[in-house]
Amino acid sequence: MVKNYDGAVYDGRFQGYDADLGFWREQAQRFGDPILELAFGTGRVGLALAREGHTIFGLELQETMLTRARQKVEEENLDVTLIQGDMRDFRLGKKFPLIILPFNSLAHLLSYEDLGKMLQSVAAHLAPGGRFVFDYLNPSLEILSRDPERWFPSTEYTDEKGRKVVVKEKTRYDAANQINRVTMHYSYQDGQEFEDDILMRMYYPQELKALLDWSGWEIEDRMGDFSGSKFASESPKQIVICFPR
Repeated sequence: MVKNYDGAVYDGRFQGYDADLGFWREQAQRFGDPILELAFGTGRVGLALAREGHTIFGLELQETMLTRARQKVEEENLDVTLIQGDMRDFRLGKKFPLIILPFNSLAHLLSYEDLGKMLQSVAAHLAPGGRFVFDYLNPSLEILSRDPERWFPSTEYTDEKGRKVVVKEKTRYDAANQINRVTMHYSYQDGQEFEDDILMRMYYPQELKALLDWSGWEIEDRMGDFSGSKFASESPKQIVICFPR
């Protein structure tokens, strides 16, 4: 799904992004501890919750991400348990009142089979009355129809070594399989360059709603942004609170 992508690069690219943290704080306060975060990454969301006193378990597949997260946990002495594992198939021997999947990570489940396995694993780990909450993009036809040979500006930042980094991207959408291949190109001030490919499965609103229903899940709420607005065609996000029937 991701090539040559490490935790430092991830943290650099998304440094300062906190638009979703208020929402996740609300969910943590509503449902309580312990909280399991799938696709934990370097801990942008989970560590923010841990800093406020929540007990966090983080499941992450990529060792490069976990290494970065472990450093932060140790430096801050946070109540976070990190586990290397696949969100499609995990067995933790523990139940959680809240399981979360933030920041579009649902897109890394590239098939219905992957999605179904993840939902089964989540259901097996939810405490009675528990909720599964995830946020996912609302697919943009404008982005998916871009010229696949054209580079578009993505972001700029300064990395830990003080180097300016310019990031651009291009996309190639496989409509038959609903998979968007996003190529990120990183240019560093000192001349270093590299690229990463990220495969992202597009789940359209009615499709995702039907898949949850057919998989035995009840949608309690579906929002279109982190302020809690109801989902609509123009919504940037699909934010779902659900539980197994």
